[in-house]
Amino acid sequence: MSDEQLIKLTIHYGGTMAKEDEDFNYHEELGYKTVFWKLSEIRWLKFEEFIMSQRMKMLLKLIWFKKASEEMNMIKYVFNTLNLNSDMEELSSAAKSACEVDVFMELSCGVDDGYELDQDERMVKEGDESGDD
Repeated sequence: MSDEQLIKLTIHYGGTMAKEDEDFNYHEELGYKTVFWKLSEIRWLKFEEFIMSQRMKMLLKLIWFKKASEEMNMIKYVFNTLNLNSDMEELSSAAKSACEVDVFMELSCGVDDGYELDQDERMVKEGDESGDD
């Protein structure tokens, strides 16, 4: 399959993903749209442009994805890093092998004030989940 073959993505947006028992559920979805993108177009920036095209003024927080043939308990996610395309390899690989992917976008209502956590701040924030008081 060439990189220019079209991949079918069913993009769900406006909701939040929650783990319930051993499964995942996408709650409060605002809508979904089926698009056909070239494999080479599957990039974080393209998903941000998709959000803007839906007239949503929210920030993209996480992209959850699975092959269309898989159950929700097989879902994975990617998140934005300093290199906007570095974390899309697994999503691109799934898209390339399946040709059809379900995508669930989690958005943030926060205002983008131009401040971005640096690497040390992100590590501290991620480590805060220990529950230590």
